Amino acid sequence: MASWIKKIFHKEAQEEARKFGTMSIHDTDLKLAQKMLTESPNQKAILDLEEAVRKYLDVDAAYAFGEEPLDVLFGLLPEGSMVIAPAFMHQYTSEAMLRNRLKIKWVDIELESFGPNLEELKTAVKDGANALFLPHFLGIPSNHLKEIVDLCKANDILLIEDCRHASGALFNNQPLGSFGDLSIFSFNAMMPVNTMQGGLITIKNNVKFSERIAKIQADAPTSPLAQKELLEEFIDFYEDRKIPDKGLLDIKHGNKRWEKKWTFSESKTTKIYPAQAVLAKIQFEQAENFCYYRQNHLRLWQSIAEENSWLMPKPIPQSAPGWLRAPVLVPEQDHDKAKSLEEKPEIGRWYCEPSLPEGLDLELFRNTRRASREMFQFPTEM
Repeated sequence: MASWIKKIFHKEAQEEARKFGTMSIHDTDLKLAQKMLTESPNQKAILDLEEAVRKYLDVDAAYAFGEEPLDVLFGLLPEGSMVIAPAFMHQYTSEAMLRNRLKIKWVDIELESFGPNLEELKTAVKDGANALFLPHFLGIPSNHLKEIVDLCKANDILLIEDCRHASGALFNNQPLGSFGDLSIFSFNAMMPVNTMQGGLITIKNNVKFSERIAKIQADAPTSPLAQKELLEEFIDFYEDRKIPDKGLLDIKHGNKRWEKKWTFSESKTTKIYPAQAVLAKIQFEQAENFCYYRQNHLRLWQSIAEENSWLMPKPIPQSAPGWLRAPVLVPEQDHDKAKSLEEKPEIGRWYCEPSLPEGLDLELFRNTRRASREMFQFPTEM
């Protein structure tokens, strides 16, 4: 374990005033971003990132993009394909499916790990489907991940892992993103790997998918934002101070200037810059350590939840979640109490509130309805 990680568990560190920040970068990463303002890396940095992820996940190929490549991912499926997906999912994702003319078969979630309800999933598979979209919500793998993988294999269903929250998370000591046929990672701000925007798709056992994505990547335009501008925004995103004795950076929550500049290309994606690739590769290499760090601070919310009889996920021992946030189901009568906690969590930001697919009938999905009404996503980045 790195020396700076060990410091986190030192008694004095535990007694410091609590701070909420980001646990995806180290102060040396910020210095590297500052250096790249004048010394830009070459294109090989992109290949280095893709190869590092490919080896880490033990997949056949990895392709990085300058924007989160949801449309590239869903565009691989033939129009009209039936995709099973948990109802507790961000509206932005379901809109990308519909843009690519896919059909969606919703299933409810279970509340132990926020994965799809296994019995409903089995029924949906029997009714016929082409793919399963499996989000690892907040980096928490489904407690039934092994059964889900086996179910997809037995029924020739494409398994797509949504790892946008899950960089560095493990199940049975195997990284999330290595179980499915396809996986997607995000490099957007507030994700475990942050280059302000961007993402990556991985592929196993499908040469045709690889050829199609390689062509999309080669033909993608350059981002409307220059590399230097992205680096400046990355640097500005973090405050110019460390969390005491930890070598980690506090975050400027709600960077309004960046929110106005965030872009989405009409061509569905853009090329990733070499500097983004350098930062993403470093964060991937640190991701497991940061997950371990966040897990340590999860104990605060577990204690508060237990004290108030609020519900938190209960991952099985084989699971090592990423805990991007700490999801707590708080009954509506206790919402004011949760908002007034001494830890002063930020409530109401976009990364704290679920935004469910439009038109979803919550009366059909009991656990999704409960999670959408009761969930607080408390910070784990202290």
